Amino acid sequence: MITSEAFIGRLNAIFDGTRLAAVALSGGVDSMTLAYVARRRMGQDVTMFHAASAAVPVSATERVKAYADRHGWNLRIIDAGEFADERYLTNPSNRCFFCKSNLYGTLASLTDAQLFSGTNTDDLGDWRLGLKAAEASRVRHPFVEVGMAKADVRALAASYGLTDLAELPSAPCLSSRMETALRIEPRLLRAIDQVETLLRAELLPETVRCRVRQAGVAVELDGEALARLSNSQRMRLTDQIRSAFGEDRPVHFRNLQARKRLSAGRDAVSDEVRLDFQRPERIGFDEAILCARKSDAQLAVIMERVLERNGRSLLTRLEPDVFARIAPNYLEKLDYDPVSRTAYLNWTPPLDTESAQIAVVSAGSSDMPQAAEAIRTLAYLGAPAKQFIDIGVAGLWRLLERVEELKTFPVIIAVAGMDGALPSVLGGLVPGVIICLPTSTGYGVSNGGETALHAALASCAPGLAVVNIDNGYGAACAAFRALNMIRRARTAHD
Repeated sequence: MITSEAFIGRLNAIFDGTRLAAVALSGGVDSMTLAYVARRRMGQDVTMFHAASAAVPVSATERVKAYADRHGWNLRIIDAGEFADERYLTNPSNRCFFCKSNLYGTLASLTDAQLFSGTNTDDLGDWRLGLKAAEASRVRHPFVEVGMAKADVRALAASYGLTDLAELPSAPCLSSRMETALRIEPRLLRAIDQVETLLRAELLPETVRCRVRQAGVAVELDGEALARLSNSQRMRLTDQIRSAFGEDRPVHFRNLQARKRLSAGRDAVSDEVRLDFQRPERIGFDEAILCARKSDAQLAVIMERVLERNGRSLLTRLEPDVFARIAPNYLEKLDYDPVSRTAYLNWTPPLDTESAQIAVVSAGSSDMPQAAEAIRTLAYLGAPAKQFIDIGVAGLWRLLERVEELKTFPVIIAVAGMDGALPSVLGGLVPGVIICLPTSTGYGVSNGGETALHAALASCAPGLAVVNIDNGYGAACAAFRALNMIRRARTAHD
């Protein structure tokens, strides 16, 4: 275990190699401790910058000012400008990127000094967009460079007798209390700060969070503080909380520890969205994200959580206009195909693949979107398919000249709209498993694919399986399940 003294030596080496430095102060234990040790070593060659705004608790700004007065820091209180940035105010899931970009951009305009942040190694375990902004502004993280975690920072503060810092609870910015996509408003942030200050004074909780949701206000307290809360206190505090927000919002008190335990074991990413990361263990392939009717904010939150776990995902029904609105920091992780309206998140198809054992046969080129969805899904699942295009029954010779090849595939997805005759014809010619994918191609009595669906369900060709209209993803999953069982049977036989 590295001692605080050893860490101080490493930090001093960084400070000695820096002519002028600027520390971005939030008022939390990390940045405050960094400022303290930097000032001891660099003297007047280091300047502290604190961005005061409605997103920063009043107590944090007061702490910064008090330390500056007590220890002779060169302190500048600034406006980072995030409240003039509409991208920040709309509160997307990548809000932190815009916040930190404004902060570091403002600091760079005010000083030529090397920018330091209080980031520690524990912060690297999360997919933090603030770190992306820091990287763009060449911000250095001394605690990370010397290998210090949060506990090491607290120990370092304690070694200097800074007990108030060493025991200071973590306190993310007030904007983090706002549910994603709810607009950031200074009056709401001031109300959050007022409520948390009130509850700290009255209940002496270990931790308190006041969160603003679409459905109301959620007050989260540690279990002991929540247990001490009497019914009369709850009613009185509810009235005071509503008064702070200036409106009659529903107020709910919750156990913070219980929430944390649930969050550690579940796959919820917000109050509206849950992900199933354990699905591969149960059925052999992971969950896809149906993008249709999801908000931009919901999609961003989902992608962020997948990337936090260094996972991957298949996005389906991702319309081009929705894709065009995705934030740039996510775009670099997406492989998008506008025909199938699918995207691979954090995954790229391998160059070398096994020979295809699934055929995707489409009656006409108008069925390409549904066929492409099936093919892209199969590639993602690890079962590459061979595509046969435009071999519908209107030109039966086109199908007949490919029959011998089609007989070699153990699984076939037959894609057809209009009269939906292709699956029935295939069912009488080839021995493999046939999955019918009716499409909405057609007009008039084709009725958006219902005729093709009914034709598949009423087919006299025995043993056909049928999925819903335009469900290329579902057809691919059915084909993959069938192929998996075939593979198992072959392995067992061998």
